[in-house]
Amino acid sequence: MGRIFSFFGADSKCGTSQTVLSLAMTAAGRHPELKVLLVNAEEALGDDYIPEISQSMEEIKPYLKDSLWDMESILRNSVLRKNLSIIGGANRTGSGSLYSPEKVRDFLLDAATFYDLVLCDCGSDICHGLSLGALISSGKRCIVLTQGEKALRRFEWLRPVLSKFDLDGDIYICCKYTDANPCDRYYIDHRLYLEKGSVIPVAFSEDGRKAEFYRRPLLSFKNRKYVSDIEKLAGSLFAQNGF
Repeated sequence: MGRIFSFFGADSKCGTSQTVLSLAMTAAGRHPELKVLLVNAEEALGDDYIPEISQSMEEIKPYLKDSLWDMESILRNSVLRKNLSIIGGANRTGSGSLYSPEKVRDFLLDAATFYDLVLCDCGSDICHGLSLGALISSGKRCIVLTQGEKALRRFEWLRPVLSKFDLDGDIYICCKYTDANPCDRYYIDHRLYLEKGSVIPVAFSEDGRKAEFYRRPLLSFKNRKYVSDIEKLAGSLFAQNGF
């Protein structure tokens, strides 16, 4: 489980998908000896910024019930580049109840025996079987926030639910971060009853809309502050995994 990291967004517009993709690309790019898998564990294919996804959980779903998946075949079909593989999400509206969280957990634990790092984009819907399965399988749960009031309020509402099922966050990431916003990282620490310095900022990048339009990873626009924050975050998160 120590190889599996889940990323759960406090809201649907927190930048979770871009952050997970950037972390996966950074880990794979900086360390070609590491094998990295990104799983879109949510009700979306996850091809907004990487159109080349050729394997999805929707295709794997029929094999989950009886644990009949062929992991080696799945992973061969999910390779994006040498040491980075991506599995898309459900890509089907209303599919949440069609995935058993326990079977998703078993699948991810099996995948983790083939990879050094497994990063799961859990979206922001705790009720989806893919998302819940990824959260219960992970060794580190990362909560993705923004400085926006809507995201903070939604997380405050969700937090007791996560705690009830022993799914509290281990790491708190604040995306789209700007120093000019009065709701700074220390305010968020205080508001969420975290130790000072717990919230890790990832800088806002003005290239976000370009990334959406051109369907490219935000990392590819090489915003210096954004790239630096992602590299620091990767180093902090994956220090025990050969990074």
